[in-house]
Amino acid sequence: LGKRKTAIARYRLIGVRDPIFREYFFYLTNIPQDKLSASEIAQTYAARWWVELLFKEMKQSYRLEQMPSRKQHIVESLLYASILTLIVSRRIMQVIRKKLSENNRRLSEQRFAFVISAVAIQMLIIMVQRSIHTKMMLCHVSATILKEVVDPNASRHGLIQSVETRTHCYNAQRCSKYGL
Repeated sequence: LGKRKTAIARYRLIGVRDPIFREYFFYLTNIPQDKLSASEIAQTYAARWWVELLFKEMKQSYRLEQMPSRKQHIVESLLYASILTLIVSRRIMQVIRKKLSENNRRLSEQRFAFVISAVAIQMLIIMVQRSIHTKMMLCHVSATILKEVVDPNASRHGLIQSVETRTHCYNAQRCSKYGL
């Protein structure tokens, strides 16, 4: 019926020892050794994971998954809107981190994105509308954000922090080993 083809693919198995946990993290890649070193491969995979997390945040909180069109120019516009929303959200988060300096480490990007998306309509109304209620709305939205963005689970590692510190767990045994 069909012809069978054989192809040879070469892969590198790389082990990079983590100085904190003193164990190896393994990567399988087809990138040649003369292109990227083992540590550069590990950094590349970490950067790729950051991109995945940003898209996850944009899908969950900034409606990236709700593309109402198949037309490329509309989808691109909505993608840019989602990226701009992410950038503005992160800038607001920086301001709030300074304001809540004692609870700074209890602000996760995921929780913040969820809270900001919940009050986004009110924020837009405040920016666009000039009325006697605007100041009251601003006070209410600000108080809501300041109260809700602080994660009540301070001891739990957030996903991004787990990736940064390489404490993300591959199995339950490893999680319990490190108290996660």
